[in-house]
Amino acid sequence: DRDGDGMADDWENTFALDSEDPADGAGDSDGDGMSNYAEYRAGTKPNDDSSVFLLNIFDEHNGQTALEGVVLRWASISNRSYTVWRTLNVGAEAFSFVEGGIGSTPPENEYTDRSVTNTVRSFYYIEVEP
Repeated sequence: DRDGDGMADDWENTFALDSEDPADGAGDSDGDGMSNYAEYRAGTKPNDDSSVFLLNIFDEHNGQTALEGVVLRWASISNRSYTVWRTLNVGAEAFSFVEGGIGSTPPENEYTDRSVTNTVRSFYYIEVEP
């Protein structure tokens, strides 16, 4: 990382970023709302606005029972760790920490939140840890 922007030089070169320009990490090459640095951390492509960090949520038993457990799945890449956050009411209630230090299991991570049932509406976000 010659320019010290936190993105590996080979990754920057692959996506036509400037490995000598530390300011390009803050840019948004594809205009999708994620900085180039955020795309690097998430493992998405900074030059493709359809390449997004997507969280899929499933109840543990495919809607057949209300047993505890909501399964979260997201694309992951090597050498990353993730934190899961949850709220029951977006905008009215802060997100609460659920679990951190979840190691990557490429190509997809899975985490089961057993503290809620599939009958409770929950909202999640996944944080790529620094």
